[in-house]
Amino acid sequence: SILRRNRYAKGALDLDFPEVRAVMDKDGRVTGIITEEYDESHQLIEECMLAANEAVALALKNGNRPTIYRVHEEPDSAKLFEFGQLCRLYGHPVHDIGQRQYLNELMKSIKGSPDEQLLKLALLKSLMRARYDTEPLGHYGLATPNYCHFTSPIRRYADLVVHRSLNPLLANPPKGAKGAGSTGRLEEDAEHISETERISASAEKDANRMKLFEWLEGQCYADHPEVHEALVTETRHFGVLLEIPRLQIKGLVKSDKLPGGRWVYEAFASRWQNDHGSVLCAGLRVPVIPVKVDREQQWADFAIVSREKPRQTGKTAFPAKQEKGISGRGRRNR
Repeated sequence: SILRRNRYAKGALDLDFPEVRAVMDKDGRVTGIITEEYDESHQLIEECMLAANEAVALALKNGNRPTIYRVHEEPDSAKLFEFGQLCRLYGHPVHDIGQRQYLNELMKSIKGSPDEQLLKLALLKSLMRARYDTEPLGHYGLATPNYCHFTSPIRRYADLVVHRSLNPLLANPPKGAKGAGSTGRLEEDAEHISETERISASAEKDANRMKLFEWLEGQCYADHPEVHEALVTETRHFGVLLEIPRLQIKGLVKSDKLPGGRWVYEAFASRWQNDHGSVLCAGLRVPVIPVKVDREQQWADFAIVSREKPRQTGKTAFPAKQEKGISGRGRRNR
């Protein structure tokens, strides 16, 4: 807990969010989905792992040993500005988030809100991608000037390189320890493993989404499909665009499927309104079920399953289920 508090006090970003995984039977058919919990035992392992990585990176830098560092450069100011505009849309006060102090204050204000997961994901997309480099360029997300992958939840080639770099600095080094090689060779290695990491992460994401859509398609024919809390992201003349933050899936409620009376699209206000006074516009949260899924295009049509009038985000008529957890992809790729 002390390590965790100190890390956030230094300005580390809290980008933990639940990870939804598909559960499959022995034949590879999806039988359900689960949200992975991120409890204190996971936090204990992570904090010790981060502390070890930071300590080793500092030792290698001070020892002037060629190695591969894990770097995460500062975000592009234009992308941060766009993220700030999105936060304003959902009613959160935004100051100069180009300064870490104000960005952290914004993330604290978001914590616990119905929009937390969606906005954390938006911030993650606005940040630079972490990569490997032979220079200790620092890690923006972890707020540390020195970081490497000395130990990881999954084994990486970068870990092996760091072990080789560290060997000559040990009090009792292995016989014949020469280090990890020349800086020129390590630059090639860093570029290569950064690329292969992007490929493997993309493959993992695609496989998981494929199975999520497979499960969602099955829900269309279930007697009692699971109801999902969706966030309206945009309205158009053909319907309501929405996103299910828990699944990170986007979809549409077509205009002819809107429930409860006659609906009219008011283009001047970018909203739908019916003859009972109900309104659908960006920022509202509604309960939905899937009615049609296009697995190839990874898109779904939904139906709203409650006639209760939705209210503005943060005062949702359908309270968000607060999940503990963190994306495994986020933990492994820091």
